[in-house]
Amino acid sequence: MLMRLQRYDVQLKYVPGKEMFISDALSRAYLKECKETLVDENIDVNYIEQELSMTEEKLQELKDATEADEQFQTLADIVRVGWLEMRSQVSTCVRMFWNYRDEITVLNGLLYKGQSVMIPLSLRRQMLNRLHEPHLGIVKIKQRARNIIFWPNMNYDIKQLIQSCGLNYYSKFPDIIPLPDLRARSTIAACKAVFARNDIPLELFSDNRPQFSCQEFKSFASEWEFTHKTSSPRYPRSNGQSERCFQTVKQLLKKAEESNTDPNIALLEYRNTPIDGVGKSPAQFLMNRNLRSKLPTTQTWLEPVR
Repeated sequence: MLMRLQRYDVQLKYVPGKEMFISDALSRAYLKECKETLVDENIDVNYIEQELSMTEEKLQELKDATEADEQFQTLADIVRVGWLEMRSQVSTCVRMFWNYRDEITVLNGLLYKGQSVMIPLSLRRQMLNRLHEPHLGIVKIKQRARNIIFWPNMNYDIKQLIQSCGLNYYSKFPDIIPLPDLRARSTIAACKAVFARNDIPLELFSDNRPQFSCQEFKSFASEWEFTHKTSSPRYPRSNGQSERCFQTVKQLLKKAEESNTDPNIALLEYRNTPIDGVGKSPAQFLMNRNLRSKLPTTQTWLEPVR
């Protein structure tokens, strides 16, 4: 099984057309056999072990969970002995791995699919929570997961996790209020208008601009009973979700201006458009329903999601 982990040393050689014979059923223009020198298998095993960016404690936890997983142990036994010729001959509990049988290996108590570590059932919820922790979005989380770990139906589990996340902070629902200036008083008035429409949040996250970091805004947070947190100074990427939303809204307004169309219609349609990979719109995340627009819509589409 270690042969699949070896690196090929490809040599390209030019052959004139007159020497490229056309073979038939009786005579073949075969290549002369040559002995290949493979990298020592112990070096390959050590290389893979070093690629696991884990502490010894976490590595042992993964090995113990793999050893305790009956499905993985059945799979490991099959990989060591060799797969049977037909899928129907394989034990039912591991048939889901049939399409990946040429990629699965066993090394030092762990299962691998190619270079991805296979995660046993007992650790999958932990891995899902770690993947979802930075809230990168379903597409990026899937891409990140596929590069490093694997288990059957992993993409489906990731999708279910993202769709069950009920944080309104990640609704991507933009609300725009023109400000006469950037003083704290004007900013507070705009916040009050938003809170009156939607409700007072438990937590407000903003950057460190003067209107947010002043004593007047602190008093506002205390009076309206919400917690105010700010991003790291001079590090706007820590508030990346809002920054990306700002960029999207700016592009919508710019295109509306260039095409001489109503920017409010553009915002309405953006709020009604499902988020990639999630299947729900910002309006559904925030209000649990879609919004009526100028497009023909059935009443069922506008009813609250149950």
